[in-house]
Amino acid sequence: MMAAALADGETVLENAAREPEVVDLANCLISMGANISGAGSDTITITGVEKLHGAEYRILRIALKAAPFWLPLLQLAVALPCVTQERTFWTQ
Repeated sequence: MMAAALADGETVLENAAREPEVVDLANCLISMGANISGAGSDTITITGVEKLHGAEYRILRIALKAAPFWLPLLQLAVALPCVTQERTFWTQ
């Protein structure tokens, strides 16, 4: 989804994962200006945009376990060094 958000044209992901973390990542990208529809269903459609902008977004508590994996990827893929992670509380 991250790469497709900035790619030319339309990307269709079929048989896509429906986990809350996937929906949350889509919502984060949407808040940054991405054009994504169908998150949470088996078909996600992403229409590429020219650029994404910064946004303030609070990830789902359930998605905190995935944050160490997708947040750095989001920073690299979008090339937004201003993306930060604040007030994160980890529990086991």
